[in-house]
Amino acid sequence: MTLIDRPLCKGCPLRRLGLAFHGEIGAPNGYACSYRYERGRSVPPHDASAVFLMVRDGALKIEIPDRSGEPGLAGFLYPGEPLVGNVLDSPAVVTALGPTTLCALDLKQIGQMRERDGDMLRAITAGLCKQATEDQRRLVQARGGTVKQRVMRFLADVAERTESQTVSLNMSRTDIAHYLNISAESVSRAISQLANEGAIKRHGPRRLSVVASGVQGLCRTRLAGNKIESRSA
Repeated sequence: MTLIDRPLCKGCPLRRLGLAFHGEIGAPNGYACSYRYERGRSVPPHDASAVFLMVRDGALKIEIPDRSGEPGLAGFLYPGEPLVGNVLDSPAVVTALGPTTLCALDLKQIGQMRERDGDMLRAITAGLCKQATEDQRRLVQARGGTVKQRVMRFLADVAERTESQTVSLNMSRTDIAHYLNISAESVSRAISQLANEGAIKRHGPRRLSVVASGVQGLCRTRLAGNKIESRSA
């Protein structure tokens, strides 16, 4: 499916150039397309020098095997976030957590647009670097502090990235536990505690709302060197 007449993804780095729609770029038909993946489907590795992939809707789970070959959960991606780790010759496994659409830009065709190719390619490179940095920061912060703080930070981060106070947990409790380096039982217990304390509101087994006061009380962290210091209000 072509995207020529559709708006750029909200987080697309090409928006930094004042562009809002794919058609404004002026590339030939076929420079942009989208791919749809149903829940549980894996996203094939891609050549990062030839294509730029970004989540248009849905969500992805990223796993990277450890030295023993066991999968380790490296993070999640939401709309407006580019796919960084799933490149050729990489051991990363990327799976759709629900019906998910990826926007794909053909970098080779963009590179042939002599008037703006440099600006666009620099913007895309900056977007990839920013996402890689954010992924690393989130992973470090995810594993610091008490169990309740880790879970609260995770829920608040998902709410911020999806721009909604209501969070849909389309990943399993086990996935969350692996990401936060705690047990699945601890995740469920922390969510129950946060709900009882009014920091979150439950709307079903996989939907909840993050309350602003809960974020302020449980997510005060600061980075000191390589150590995360956490404190409750």
